[in-house]
Amino acid sequence: RGRGALLREGEAREDEGASHAAQLALAQNEARFLQEIADGGDVRQVFHATVRHLETFVLQVVARLGKKSGECLVLERQARTLSKEALGSAQALEAARRDMQI
Repeated sequence: RGRGALLREGEAREDEGASHAAQLALAQNEARFLQEIADGGDVRQVFHATVRHLETFVLQVVARLGKKSGECLVLERQARTLSKEALGSAQALEAARRDMQI
């Protein structure tokens, strides 16, 4: 396996781990909310605290997605550059072949 494939696999596992951590955080938050209500906490206060926690969580997820989106844009630009270079090389090769056949 190439280094690039291993890096992509590592990133995929990192993303999967982050997804599982996010699911766990949401489940823990829900359990905490329900426990506070069961313990006699004020529903409105507990709800607002939960919403604040979720807002922070969502902002973290959005930041991570923004980072991934930025990485994708960089890769897209690199792919375009490589495609242009490959096209230029192919055209130069074709021109050289035509010149040699003259």
